[in-house]
This record gives sequence, C-alpha cells and structure tokens, in this order.
Amino acid sequence: KVEIISTGDEVLTGFITDTNYPGFAGAVKSRHTATLRHTVGDNLSDIENLLKERSRHCDLLLVNGGLGPTSDDNTTEAAARAAGVKQALNEYWYK
Repeated sequence: KVEIISTGDEVLTGFITDTNYPGFAGAVKSRHTATLRHTVGDNLSDIENLLKERSRHCDLLLVNGGLGPTSDDNTTEAAARAAGVKQALNEYWYK
C-alpha cells in the first residue's frame, strides 16, 4: 500500500493548489496505486502524528511539501521524531 501526504497550511487552506500530487501519483502508478491521500498543515505535532499513524497502515509513505528553508517547514523534523531518530545534515546535498 502506498499513501501520499502533502504538507503545508497553504495547501490545506486552499490558498494554493497541490501541483505536486499528480506527479507523485503518476510516479508510483507503474508499480503501485496510491490508496489514500492526506493533507496536513504545518503544525509539527500534526505532521508527526500523521506520519506515525499512517506508517502503521501502509508500506510506503510519500511526503511532499514542508522541506524548504522557512521556519514553518517542519516536515523533516516531524519525520525524524516519528522515526525516533535525530536529524542529520547531509553535507553533500547541502552543497
């Protein structure tokens, strides 16, 4: 089972259209069909709780949004918390 999570208050409130979702769904379509789609705002606890909850029900979670440099982008921290690990900076990708 594959599920897709979109994060961001701007997506949740409809301020912008989630243009990433079709690409994600299309990318997995050749091998899998996404069974559920979720949208969550920028709240750290909400993202963490959704990741924990949905990881118990599917084999793969694809997450988009909330990965930028602004203060409201909590996806990476929420993923680390949900997995019970510390965040680590990958110097190669940073450069």
